[in-house]
Amino acid sequence: MRHARPEQLKGVSDLLNSVRKIDGIRERNYGHFYFKGRGILHFHEDSGKIYADIEEERLLLGDVSSVSDEMMKKCLDLVEKHVSKRRNE
Repeated sequence: MRHARPEQLKGVSDLLNSVRKIDGIRERNYGHFYFKGRGILHFHEDSGKIYADIEEERLLLGDVSSVSDEMMKKCLDLVEKHVSKRRNE
């Protein structure tokens, strides 16, 4: 399993744009997001599947070429949950 390349993240561009709008999120490299200096979200690709790593949690989003809106929403909700938890630390 390796980090997803930018061309493999085209199918989740709406998700990426939504994450970029979260206050305090920084994108150091394309598709690698940080909050308060700690990694909060990045993506992996393996055998044509795309995975989101949200802190220590791995979520299978689907095929690189087709990720459902439902899975992108689930991922965004998890990111927002983790960001909210960190804001209160």
